[in-house]
Amino acid sequence: MINPYEIIVILHLVVIFMVYCILGLVISIIINRTIGKIDFKKYKTRNSFVIFCEILFELVVTGICAYYLRLFIIKISSFLSIYSSVGEVEIVSGVIITAYIMINIQTNLKKKINYLYERYFNESLL
Repeated sequence: MINPYEIIVILHLVVIFMVYCILGLVISIIINRTIGKIDFKKYKTRNSFVIFCEILFELVVTGICAYYLRLFIIKISSFLSIYSSVGEVEIVSGVIITAYIMINIQTNLKKKINYLYERYFNESLL
């Protein structure tokens, strides 16, 4: 039988992971639309180092957003910790899941990575 404390902890985890996923999706969509679509005609003449720097920039922006999302979740978690004790491990694992979701949602980032990979290895990652 599940005791009431375990139910509260599970609900606390559900709230944390839902906020991570929803805000991660929203932030990823915003980053994806802000950076814009890839113009492959321009990319054919663009230096590979510049493309690599663009990829790194998007990854850094994603990482910074995931970090601030983690801080936001810690604030929410500390508010909810009156009723349960969800540890830092769960919050950090949520960041890992969110970063994975955020990178997978950013289709333009994946296309840039694939384009650079194709340029050097003559095969597609996708």
